[in-house]
Amino acid sequence: MSELTDQIEKALAKLSEMNPGEVVDATDIKGVTDQDTMPGFQEYISKESMKTMRRLYRRFAGSPEFESSQEALDKTEDACIKEFSKLCASSLADGILVGQGKIGPVRKAAFFKKTGEVFDKEGFRSESNLFVLSAQDEFDFNEAIERYFRMSITVMASSTGFAGPTLTMISGLGQTHHKVWDLWLLAANSTCVGLYASGLIIGKEWAEQDVLAGIMSATAAVEESE
Repeated sequence: MSELTDQIEKALAKLSEMNPGEVVDATDIKGVTDQDTMPGFQEYISKESMKTMRRLYRRFAGSPEFESSQEALDKTEDACIKEFSKLCASSLADGILVGQGKIGPVRKAAFFKKTGEVFDKEGFRSESNLFVLSAQDEFDFNEAIERYFRMSITVMASSTGFAGPTLTMISGLGQTHHKVWDLWLLAANSTCVGLYASGLIIGKEWAEQDVLAGIMSATAAVEESE
């Protein structure tokens, strides 16, 4: 396991331990700083996940109707995992960049106290995309993102009764098989929020390490000059 993937797993485990439940509550995530950026991120990611869902829905237009909820999940799984995993990866990158507070777009937004509005800015998106591309060089990065998303959709499908032995339903999903799209959207939004929060944790840790490294370097320089 790569160092970054190990950090992702630890951050997700911390979130899971401190925030039990199937859906991450974006209004109150324990163990995470920069809570003020969460509403802005949630608004951004909701729009992006809806765009992704519409593309996926159009792709399946004209296909035979699903005969069961499990068939609906099975037949949409590959396409949804592939498309939403991209959004999940960028959500993690967004969190890391905001948490670290190092790049220009984040520092500028922080100066004007508008960090929560940075997510759809071209400069920030370019930096986030670049981070994802570089992270994908680590062979298990994509696997870790996909594994977390698969866990989310599996838990939600079971807990809502959409698929699996549980018969309890939550409002908005209902019994009809075409509601599979609602389920994917719910899982994607929750996963993205969880990964963004994990990214904030990782980014803060990196920022603290940078400060410590700077202090140690300055101390060494002083000692050499004496």
